[in-house]
Amino acid sequence: MRAKVVLGILFLIFGLGAGVLEWVISGLAAPFPTLGLAATAVGLYLIADGLRRRQRETVRTEDVAIGALLAAAIGGTILASELKKRMERGNVSREEIDKALMQLELLRAQGRVPPEKYAELKAILENARRRA
Repeated sequence: MRAKVVLGILFLIFGLGAGVLEWVISGLAAPFPTLGLAATAVGLYLIADGLRRRQRETVRTEDVAIGALLAAAIGGTILASELKKRMERGNVSREEIDKALMQLELLRAQGRVPPEKYAELKAILENARRRA
């Protein structure tokens, strides 16, 4: 048992013995037991709080890893589509293409890009490099 529950039981017993029980038995006609009612109320609160199980929301590390991978995949797809639009307009410099190729290689080495997506993006970047 938790210490709160034990302390609550002690307060409850003290409060009932300090006049609350006699006050209730007499039909609330006896003198008002202020100290007894306060101790009883504190005891009931401590018992209820000690017995209540608190559920804490926790996030597993697997969930965080999956979320990070999904965010990286979505971000990569958005960046690739943005790069395609800029290449069609001719606003892409050779340095940006080289940087994108390095990032693509890094993502492939980490295993974050599937082989078919890697081949597609690599072909797009190589085509853009030839045009620039």
